Amino acid sequence: MGKSVPLAGGSLAWCRERFLAYYRDHPPGPPPDLAEREIAFAPFEASGMFRHLAYDGERSFQEGLRRAAPRHVYYSTAYYERPDHSVMKEKGWLGADVIFDLDADHLADAASLSYSEQLERVKGKFRLLVDEYLLGDFGLDVKDLELVFSGGRGYHAHIRDPAYRGLSSAARREMVDYLTGEGFDPLREALGGEARPAPSSTPTAPGGTARRGAPSSRSFRRTNRLPPPEAAGWPGRFTRALFGLTRQWEGLPERELRAWLLARKDPEGRPHLGPKSASALAHELSDASTLEKIRQKLTLDVFPFPVPAGFLTLVAEEASLQMRGEADAPVTTDIHRLIRLPGSLHGGTGFRVLTLDRDEVDDFSPWRDALVPHDPGKGVPVRLETAVDYPFVPERLVGNAGEELTLPEPRALFLLLRGEARVLSDPPTPGG
Repeated sequence: MGKSVPLAGGSLAWCRERFLAYYRDHPPGPPPDLAEREIAFAPFEASGMFRHLAYDGERSFQEGLRRAAPRHVYYSTAYYERPDHSVMKEKGWLGADVIFDLDADHLADAASLSYSEQLERVKGKFRLLVDEYLLGDFGLDVKDLELVFSGGRGYHAHIRDPAYRGLSSAARREMVDYLTGEGFDPLREALGGEARPAPSSTPTAPGGTARRGAPSSRSFRRTNRLPPPEAAGWPGRFTRALFGLTRQWEGLPERELRAWLLARKDPEGRPHLGPKSASALAHELSDASTLEKIRQKLTLDVFPFPVPAGFLTLVAEEASLQMRGEADAPVTTDIHRLIRLPGSLHGGTGFRVLTLDRDEVDDFSPWRDALVPHDPGKGVPVRLETAVDYPFVPERLVGNAGEELTLPEPRALFLLLRGEARVLSDPPTPGG
């Protein structure tokens, strides 16, 4: 539930009117089992929420929504005997849907990405979450999942199977730990078990770590066979991710491959490989037949020298990172959580919060598919507060600070809600 940009004057009035028109003409349906759900509205005019609302049917729910015309609409993932009671322990908890929330906050490099890049990267992680973990390892049926674009920077997956409703917070935490790979040790469980210890004569640096240098049997260890890629759980997943790495390396010139190897660092920022080791490995890995041997023989022990220990660690970290599931643990473990209502509008973008079938996720683009219904012939005059560049479909939205544009309603709504534009009737921002 991110913070909303405050609105004022004509911008506030116009945005509020558009939300009112949307809820009047395109009212979303209520959540399942409405009578057992808490409803919450966040208004345009103030921070905070109107909570502990309850409705007994779709008609009264939609009437309440039209009257409030809120900036954000939420409902409880929990089911209650008395959802309108203001004291949580008096509500009479009956269970809660299990929710996985994934958004740009979970991307390690989110700060370096544009908003559109964040959306695309998160969608890839969401597909991984759904296919590998929820439908794969957890064995859920797609009919028991509700997949939702949040309208903001991510996606939600709701488990609707009633068998999951009674899970405790601790049990839900175990689900998050599993999909994030908590406790999985790829060096031990996927790269051949206990590594051979280096001889006692292995040179060491201060702190007891092996020195980096040219390939030498004293400073490297061998690995046994990898788990088959079809193996269940994390072992098979790790091998598939490692195969993905080999395909990433295919076609890279030796110089670029060496640079890639040298750029991989441990959590303390130290390179996994020294220059000589990286050069030797890059020479071998730039040969497509070497990569094919890894895939066919299910081993990294394919070089004319022992496998560098730093290379094993590098591969373990990179492959695990590629296949690691992501989810906001506090959302999943919170058995009283509020979540956005599908069909509502997101008050920070104007995008619709949309339920998606699994086969719709791949090609889904909020820049085309989540736009509020509008009259194509009606434009909104706005003044840009900052430079903008967004990949709306069919044409990008590009402009400079101070520029005056007449935009289709969904584009104007997006910029106004983000504080990147004002309607022309509003005075310019001081200093702008």
